[in-house]
Amino acid sequence: MVSGGFDRLLRPIERCFVYLPFEHSEDLAAQRRSLALFEAAFFQRLHRNIDYAHRHYEIIARFGRFPHRNAVLGRASTPEKSSSCASRARILKRG
Repeated sequence: MVSGGFDRLLRPIERCFVYLPFEHSEDLAAQRRSLALFEAAFFQRLHRNIDYAHRHYEIIARFGRFPHRNAVLGRASTPEKSSSCASRARILKRG
């Protein structure tokens, strides 16, 4: 959908839904794509979403994954990543 440009035919709220997999991916390239998509749609009332996209990107850029998923996925956590789970809530709720 996105690679074909069909997302641009959607209403802003629908575009947001289409972009969520990029925003919630643990792949840094997908996070960068999320930023580009939300920034391109910024003027279509997705202001709040671009802010969240930046917050998610910050976490992936720092840790390479979302540390709060570690327990559920059976991944080991470093002390830094464990402490980031507490700060994650603050990062995502900033504003």
